[in-house]
Formats: sequence, C-alpha cells, structure tokens
Amino acid sequence: MTSKKKTAKADVGLIGLAVMGSNLALNIADHRFRVAVQNRKTAVMQRFVAENPDTPGGLIGGCSA
Repeated sequence: MTSKKKTAKADVGLIGLAVMGSNLALNIADHRFRVAVQNRKTAVMQRFVAENPDTPGGLIGGCSA
C-alpha cells in the first residue's frame, strides 16, 4: 500500500475571530506557524486576513462550503 504525502496549506486552523480568537491566531502566526482562520461572517474573516498581511507565519482565509 502506498501513501501520498499531502502538502499542508496551514499548520493549524482556528474558528471564531472575536477578541480571543483573533488574538490567538495572531499570536500563533507571530511564532511562524501558518494559520487558517474561519468565522461565521465571511466579511469578518476577509477583513482580518487583509488587515494582517505581515505575520511571519501567515494567515489563510478559510473557505465557506
């Protein structure tokens, strides 16, 4: 049985970008981990990612399926 190695787009995912969630995401990203973020309101998530482009790890906006 062979297994294909998948490349991770993010190191960790975080749902909820209120005060605690947004600060936690920024703290993790500041320590060079790539963070996928998601929020109930897509506009909040898009604004959060756009306002924080220079974190060492990076932020990725989650998809709404």
